[in-house]
Amino acid sequence: MGRVISRATMNLLAWNEELDRNPPWAPTRLTVPSISEPSPDNRSTANILHEDGSVASNHFLDNATVSLDYGKQYTFSLFGKPINREWMRIIGLNGAFFTANFNFTTGAIGFQQNLDYIETRLVGNGWYRVWYVITSNINGILPNFIHYTASADNASTFDGLNQDSLYVWRPQINEGFVPDPDFLTQEVART
Repeated sequence: MGRVISRATMNLLAWNEELDRNPPWAPTRLTVPSISEPSPDNRSTANILHEDGSVASNHFLDNATVSLDYGKQYTFSLFGKPINREWMRIIGLNGAFFTANFNFTTGAIGFQQNLDYIETRLVGNGWYRVWYVITSNINGILPNFIHYTASADNASTFDGLNQDSLYVWRPQINEGFVPDPDFLTQEVART
C-alpha cells in the first residue's frame, strides 16, 4: 500500500478575525469597527469595512507582514458579503502587481492580472468565499497586500460615503493551489 503524505493546514495571516488590530492590519480612509457581525459559521466574528467620506480616494486595509518563498504557489482567500458596496479589489506586489476583483452580490470575477487561478463560491446566507493563486516571484515580505472597497469592477478610487461597505471574514494565505479550510489565527500565523 502507498504512503499518504499530507501537509498541515496553515494561514500566514495573523489576527484574521480581528481586522481592527494594527499591526498587522493598517486601515487607510476606512475603519474596522469593533462590532462583530454574524459570520458564515453563525458566530459573531465577521468584520465590517467602513469607508470614510474622503473624496476621490482609495479606502483600504493593508497587511505587509506576510513572508513568501520564491517559486512556491500560494492561495489567498477570504469570505465576503455586501453591505453598501458590492466590489472588493485585492492587489499585491509580487515582482509585478497582481490584481483580483470580486463582486460579493453576484459572485462575479472582475478584472484580474498576474494570477495562476481565481474562483468564487457561494457558501450560504449571502456569503462568498473568494480565492486566487499566485506563484511567488519574491523571497521575503509581500509589500502592498491591500484589500480595497470598490465602487465597481477595478474601480477603487471613488467618493467615500461614510458608510459600512463590506463584511469580511477570515482572510487567509496558505501554500498550495487550493484554499485550506478556514480557521482562526491570532497573535502569530498558524502553520
